[in-house]
Amino acid sequence: MATTIAFICILVMILSIPLILLKPQLVFYIFLFFKIFENIFGGYIAAANNLGFPRTWLPGDTLWFTTLIAAFFVQYEKRFDTDTVGKCLSIIFFISIFSLIQGTIMFFESALTYSRVIHFVAAIIFGLRYFTNYRRTNALFKFLIFSIIVMFVLQVLIRFGLFTPPISEQIKTTSLSGERGTYALVPLLYIALIAIAIGRLVTKSGSRTISFIAILASISGVLLSETRSTYGAVGVLFLSSMIFIRGRIKTLVLFGLMTIMAVYIANQIGFEFLARFEQDSSPVATAISAFKGTTWRAKEYGILANVYKETPGFILTGRGVGALHQSTGRGLKYGGQIGYYHSEYLGWLDRCGLIGLFALISLMVTATWRSFILTKNEIPQIRCYAITTFLLFISLMAEGLFHPIFSNSRAASILICFAVIIANWQYIYYDFYEWQDASSTYEPQENVPHQLDVDFA
Repeated sequence: MATTIAFICILVMILSIPLILLKPQLVFYIFLFFKIFENIFGGYIAAANNLGFPRTWLPGDTLWFTTLIAAFFVQYEKRFDTDTVGKCLSIIFFISIFSLIQGTIMFFESALTYSRVIHFVAAIIFGLRYFTNYRRTNALFKFLIFSIIVMFVLQVLIRFGLFTPPISEQIKTTSLSGERGTYALVPLLYIALIAIAIGRLVTKSGSRTISFIAILASISGVLLSETRSTYGAVGVLFLSSMIFIRGRIKTLVLFGLMTIMAVYIANQIGFEFLARFEQDSSPVATAISAFKGTTWRAKEYGILANVYKETPGFILTGRGVGALHQSTGRGLKYGGQIGYYHSEYLGWLDRCGLIGLFALISLMVTATWRSFILTKNEIPQIRCYAITTFLLFISLMAEGLFHPIFSNSRAASILICFAVIIANWQYIYYDFYEWQDASSTYEPQENVPHQLDVDFA
């Protein structure tokens, strides 16, 4: 079976080449699909001995490049000046490419291994050129809802031993305590699914039934993953929706009912989802302890400080993709040097320096602020996209203290699409009116883009 799946992956990679010209959007969606399920496909490819190739490979290693090329075959007409969020995305793109080139020169072997960390740049360029109308954006939301719910179904099967891909067998041998399913799938994407569901619900965009299913699946998936920081990120998302977003009663009722249902089901099947907190006195103590100097997570801050004391010349541009550092805590059991951090911000500071870290924070802040402004837009669909992005990014900023976000090669290509949509909001806004019939009750408001446009310079 492993060999068959590996050959199917090869076939898809080959077929994506002519699709660059024929259906470039299919190349993009295939790329996102393989990113979501990257570790599952990767496990089968590894079990097939990489089909004889000398290095470990994944479909995304080729598909990110074909997606980047396909972006230039998308029908695109520049009608508006680049939004501030779009400028931040472009800067992130060039910084990431520079870090890959720099890392390849300095750390060739490890740069090849960790090069997947910049695959999301393909989604940036493709998205900026492709998500310029309502229909394309709506299709992306439908694709993400479907794909993440499928991911949840697979997580249930994996979590209860009904389906065991090779990656799960490998994790089992490491005696990983907690976070079961985290490495086979991408629980971080459940935060995106919750944000989408709330956005659809409060703006009455799309089926309520689908929103109910999406929230139930995502909350259940978060519980099953046993990832403490993700519990906290979902809490930040919920509180933000209560404080900043209209439709609080709907959100409170739906979120409460789905949470109670998920917890009830977990108790009925004997799943103790709070087991991960038992080692600490409280969830708050768990969060605070992560930054104490004696913990393996806190040690990463000291390690990076020592790295730049030894090589101060790289503090501005970073050391590039593939730069390694001494692992801490549990990582010591599996050997010495690693190329990632458990904090999104530390990862960018090491890989891209102060310039990269500033660009990342600028992107997250501007995308959050811009989407918050657009939550007051008169078009329900625009409000839906804005609410989704606002809730998602405000929770990701908190989650980034504990886990990689855009440094997560499996999640970044999906998460960055929400920032791209906000960057292209003016295109989507005007296309919506063109898409409506002439008798639509919506009427474009004169100078609305200028009224909503905020200069962050």
